Amino acid sequence: MSDDETEALVHGNELLDEIGVGTGEPHDRTGYTVEAVARCLERSGPPVPSDQLTAAFDWFAGYLVLDAVVGNTDRHQDNWATIRSSAGERLSPSFDHASCLGFQVSDDERLDRLEGRSNRTVASYAAGARTKFEGRPSTFDAALAALSLVGEVARRHWFEAVADAPDLLPVVSDIPDERMKPDREAVRWSPLRRESPFVVSPPPYDGAMNAAGQVQERALFVSWRDPKLGSIHPIGRLVRRVGPDGETYSFAYLKLAERLEGFEPLPGLPDLHRRYDKDRLFPVFANRIMPRSRPDYDLLSAHVDLRGDADPFQVLARTGGRRATDRIEVFAGPERTGEGESCLLFFARGIRHVAGAAEALSTLQPGDRLALVDDPQNPHNPRAVLLRISDDRQVGWVPDYLVDHVHELRQLNGIIPIVAVEHVNDETVAPHMRLLCRLSAPWPDRYVPFSGPDFQTLVDLS
Repeated sequence: MSDDETEALVHGNELLDEIGVGTGEPHDRTGYTVEAVARCLERSGPPVPSDQLTAAFDWFAGYLVLDAVVGNTDRHQDNWATIRSSAGERLSPSFDHASCLGFQVSDDERLDRLEGRSNRTVASYAAGARTKFEGRPSTFDAALAALSLVGEVARRHWFEAVADAPDLLPVVSDIPDERMKPDREAVRWSPLRRESPFVVSPPPYDGAMNAAGQVQERALFVSWRDPKLGSIHPIGRLVRRVGPDGETYSFAYLKLAERLEGFEPLPGLPDLHRRYDKDRLFPVFANRIMPRSRPDYDLLSAHVDLRGDADPFQVLARTGGRRATDRIEVFAGPERTGEGESCLLFFARGIRHVAGAAEALSTLQPGDRLALVDDPQNPHNPRAVLLRISDDRQVGWVPDYLVDHVHELRQLNGIIPIVAVEHVNDETVAPHMRLLCRLSAPWPDRYVPFSGPDFQTLVDLS
């Protein structure tokens, strides 16, 4: 910062007012939500440079994780801020978070809770930690809400930070007696010792069994292509469950669907905020699967590298269910192999927009490696990833909906994922089905793909 440059602390209540949230009353929490804070910080930078936590809200999510760990209940609108100057704006470091660790609890209550007397327990105290957000969610619920709005890299960072929380206990023990009562047993029932949902492994991503081990679950995502920009966005989640009593299907829209200009709900699924359940596949998706009675069904199976007796849901996942009459497409996420690898099949995109791509494809064989190359100058998506063959000729792009997944695997593993040719179709096949690729990489520990903010459902599908 230059000598003549000044900085100003802009408190949360002022930032909320700038986006039209709140009434201005100091104790009115109307509209004060985790999502509102995320909106306030969209144009702010992080408090310090970081390779992993690149956005202001990545750090604010960590502040709320800290609140959950230590039981801070005082993160009101004036207890967070940004630092604004002519050079820009960044999130302020966390401050005024001392209302924690049971600082107001009397010696008698502390002993009661440690020994479980008078119906007082450690667990009930920890569960009573409520935030200042609208609706008074618990500190844990607020932190989980924030983690659902950040990317996988930031979420993993804070999960791992909390996994190391027990290491903080010796720090408390080193506090001088004149600054803290010698009876540090109080720390035993502080939120540091509470079994935190953050350190529990995330639920299985896909192909999961229920508690009785009787229901197999598989999920697909539904995407929509913007007619003006050509960009592809996830808008829904389709789940199939197969059990002893047959199969059922559930569908819900993703939060992103609410924000997409020009998007209209799918036929037969008109309400963005409703969960849909059915004992057979919804018509809007079933109509995208070619009947086996069609004479060209075997040819389609060959084009997508499936056997003729493949499950219809698998056919839908592999073909994408694309139709010329709409902009909807279905895609599957990665599967975890028995060797701990992430494996994903996808068709290369944009082949018809690349000069010479058709000729380059004719030289490829199954098993040939493709290089992943960042395409930051891409006018539609600066995070786009190119596909190139061994002689550096370009043959297309990774689909938009997989780009973040590729970046996450690269950053979390520290190595570039492997992409190999799975199947090549000739020039008689539509360009979007010419080149089938296989992406593989080590599955990062505790990694949950497609769990970022764009993939959160508007209603519960569990």
